[in-house]
Amino acid sequence: MEQSDRNLLLGVDGGATKTDAVLCDGQGRVIRRVIGPASNPNALGETAALEQLAHTLEAVLKPGDGFRTRLSGVFAGIAGIGIAPWQECFMQRLRSLLTNAAAVQCGTDALNALYGALGDRDGVVAIAGTGACVYARRGEELRRVSGWGCLFGDEGSGYALGRGALAAAMRSADGRDSPTLLLELCERRLGGTLWDKVSELYRMSRTQVAAFAPLVSQAAGQEDETACRILEGQSEELSHAIETAAAWLGGSSVAVVLTGSLWRCVPGLYVRVCRRLGEGYAVTLPELPPVYGAVRRAAVLAGCAADNWFDCNFTETLQEGEPV
Repeated sequence: MEQSDRNLLLGVDGGATKTDAVLCDGQGRVIRRVIGPASNPNALGETAALEQLAHTLEAVLKPGDGFRTRLSGVFAGIAGIGIAPWQECFMQRLRSLLTNAAAVQCGTDALNALYGALGDRDGVVAIAGTGACVYARRGEELRRVSGWGCLFGDEGSGYALGRGALAAAMRSADGRDSPTLLLELCERRLGGTLWDKVSELYRMSRTQVAAFAPLVSQAAGQEDETACRILEGQSEELSHAIETAAAWLGGSSVAVVLTGSLWRCVPGLYVRVCRRLGEGYAVTLPELPPVYGAVRRAAVLAGCAADNWFDCNFTETLQEGEPV
């Protein structure tokens, strides 16, 4: 494996849909990027999540010395491991695999977004993808204010929006609610009537249900009242979570990072949340993927300069991830 200096950095962003892993040199130049399967223990269970993570790490390190590769810094931000026992479990697994890594750290995927957009500054991150959660960071302290999974929360998530779309479409099909464009859009996506697809719907994963979320934005764009109501409700919940997190930080001129696929694939969500928050928040929608924050943190752990030059090198050499 060619490298421009002796430092090698590994950053990982793991979620309920995929795991993004990037290997780069100490100056931020990307050497290899792979996209592996999900690694969120909430979605998969602890054993399967650890296996998926190991599979992705093996792929990104394969061209060189594999797990024996000498790494100066490693950071893995994984959704679902904000809970201390799981964080320790993932840390132990990383250390057992990456035996030649000088510095290894892991934590919730929210840190990837914060490190990438804010560095070490305080702020709020709102992650909206298959699931959703909001964190505030003050110094080394991290506070979670939402996103407790599909049973207890996930407000503003792709799953919540997708489930809302399907539920509203079914109510309309039954005649229990007014007509909505969501019925036509959902049935078109399913390739049949909702009544005929009920058993198929119940076999869907959270990620598959979340794939219906863009239909809410599409219907709302055509002024469908039901879709607008769903979108307004989920936007209000996300905005409230962000405001709660910001209040913990003092509540004035708070930096807010919006990350996750939903902000772009459901533009109506982004517009409504920004409108609700108003001018008292410095909202950022990062151009670089969250894994950049993991790489940047790995650089700090390794004692490398994560400066503007590092950022430029990463941006210029970032590549599409190879599927695992």
